[in-house]
Amino acid sequence: TNTDRSSLSLPNRIDVAGKDNGSDRRTALATEIQSIRHFPREGMIVVQFKQTSDLDQAGGVNSVGSDGMSQSHSRLCKDPFLAGRLSGPFLSHNFQWEKHFLDLDVNKNGNGGHVKNETTKTVDKMIWRYDTPEPGQYFVEILGILCNDVGLHVNNGIFKNVCLEDSESLRITHGNASIHVVH
Repeated sequence: TNTDRSSLSLPNRIDVAGKDNGSDRRTALATEIQSIRHFPREGMIVVQFKQTSDLDQAGGVNSVGSDGMSQSHSRLCKDPFLAGRLSGPFLSHNFQWEKHFLDLDVNKNGNGGHVKNETTKTVDKMIWRYDTPEPGQYFVEILGILCNDVGLHVNNGIFKNVCLEDSESLRITHGNASIHVVH
């Protein structure tokens, strides 16, 4: 399936769980999602993540530096692990999402005050291509299992700082989120 924007069907928005629709518990991962869209003709769900500038405008991840100036930080969840499930006439689940990365240039102060540019890989969007045997109405549940996938934390076979998201707030889609699957 061609994922060029000009050939996609018009997307339908899927509500993200959060304060604005019933829940007051949100994980770091849920706060970094810009939108979840369903492209029915393509059998595709796209989770779009916020950019650093979007986080800054929304009062996101900021701190004050030693000079008293506000400093912007990149997203906490650079490489999330999501799980998805459709339930309706049939059940479909997915643990393999296509990850589309955004290369960000990051300035870091090294020893002696020199500025060094590094490229940091951060997931821009994740795509779930589903397949169901029959069309119909399906409830959609997307869970944010890990803020950062295990691969980011493996060093010589040792896992470091790998934590699941809050088990009471794994769901990042609204409780009544549903899609209409077409064939």
